[in-house]
Amino acid sequence: ASIARTEVARVSSLGTLRTGDVTVRRRWITGSLETYRAAHTALELVELCTRSGSVDRGVYPLLESTLDELNLLGRALGEAAEGSLEPAVSRLAHLPLRLARFELRLLQILGLEPSLRTCATCGEAAPAVPEKGAGSGASEPRAPFSPQAGGRLCARHASEAHAAGLRVGTLPVMVLEASHELLHGGRDALAGAHASDGGE
Repeated sequence: ASIARTEVARVSSLGTLRTGDVTVRRRWITGSLETYRAAHTALELVELCTRSGSVDRGVYPLLESTLDELNLLGRALGEAAEGSLEPAVSRLAHLPLRLARFELRLLQILGLEPSLRTCATCGEAAPAVPEKGAGSGASEPRAPFSPQAGGRLCARHASEAHAAGLRVGTLPVMVLEASHELLHGGRDALAGAHASDGGE
């Protein structure tokens, strides 16, 4: 009975939309499959982490600006396709980074921003650790990382988190630094992160 009352109350709190106006039309998002998929991913993530009637803490402005970026990118790709301009397709190189930046900023707004440069537990330095079984050859520096523990960890707290049953792995230091730049960097953050990721 309590379930039925809850469902009735939930339905009765909803209004019925009769009319509406489109204030911003982002028709170019569907100009390419890549921008459409990115926009769909952003919308799904926002739907998952927000609730009807809850206070907007900046999620909607973030989504709006991301969709605006994707619309501009979709327009550039569409115009390039119409003119058969191959070099313009390179604009897609930044698309995964744009989506990663959106995801990081969404986590930040929700209060779930991972620690990317220092230990999430003690706030001290969290240097790279030697990989198990690594030979004498140079390998990419990696740092301990645990989403459950709040992000990057120093060796001591990574060991303690692992002993407590938390999942602890490692991520390339370059990826962590690039993520920090995406989240806190300026206008050139996308280009810088793309370069550190091995892009040109």
